[in-house]
Amino acid sequence: MPAPTSAVARALGEEVVLGALPGADLDDVRDALERLAPVELAPGDVRAALAVVAEHATFNPYAALTSRHPAIARLKLVTRKLTFFVAHNLAVQVTELAHALLVAGAATADRLELLEEENARLRQDLDELRRRQGGTW
Repeated sequence: MPAPTSAVARALGEEVVLGALPGADLDDVRDALERLAPVELAPGDVRAALAVVAEHATFNPYAALTSRHPAIARLKLVTRKLTFFVAHNLAVQVTELAHALLVAGAATADRLELLEEENARLRQDLDELRRRQGGTW
């Protein structure tokens, strides 16, 4: 799959949108564009959909503490300490739900593949029966 950044940047005019930024900021913008770009999957590709879910299946309860302003960094630390129990509990539950979804999705994909194989085999058998009967069905 081509990098979504290049498609978005081309659509917006990379030289206009990204040209005026310093190198570090440019990398941050490209990373953000990649995260925000829509995920393109082939219709019915359950395994690819599961791979996308697996990329995001673990949630981090720790908010970023960095800031240019020391007071803001301290405020973020205090806020994180005050909300840690709820945030950690929620992150653990959502992570477990995502992993359960992956297991269920993998089982569903396995079952679909078995059904598709069985369907193909039955179609071959039916075609063979039609050939034997002279195609009178």
